[in-house]
This record gives sequence, C-alpha cells and structure tokens, in this order.
Amino acid sequence: MPAIIESLFTILMAVYSGTSGLLVGLALHDGEEAASIPARALARGVLVNVTAGRVIRFFPALNIPEEELWPAVETVLALLVE
Repeated sequence: MPAIIESLFTILMAVYSGTSGLLVGLALHDGEEAASIPARALARGVLVNVTAGRVIRFFPALNIPEEELWPAVETVLALLVE
C-alpha cells in the first residue's frame, strides 16, 4: 500500500477512535476517477458517494462494529490505487 494511503488510514483510525461516529471526505484531483469509485465500492459491498464532483464521502453508521469498519475503509482506500 502506498505511503499516502497508509497515512490516510492512520488519520481515519485517529478520527474514529476519538469520536462516536465517522464522516470523512477525501478530495481527489481527478473528478472522473472520483466518479468511478462509488460503483466499484458497491461491487465490493461498500457504500460511498461523491459530492462536489470529486469528494469521496465515507459515512458509516454510528453503530458499525469495528470489525466491519476497517475492512470497508481498506476497500475504499484500495480502490484509489487500482
């Protein structure tokens, strides 16, 4: 996994552990790439959407168990390097 993705994953872990929920938006430079992420994520069982044409929004339920959260986060981050 590229260093930038590892850094994002570390930030996500810090955000999640300090709150009762998680709302993360990741702005990409390429709007076309961003637009392709929701369908590819859904094919892998993860729901995300794109706002403002290039921001991937990841907003899991407040009651998601950690053992389901981190694989979903990994899935979304992996899509960025495919």
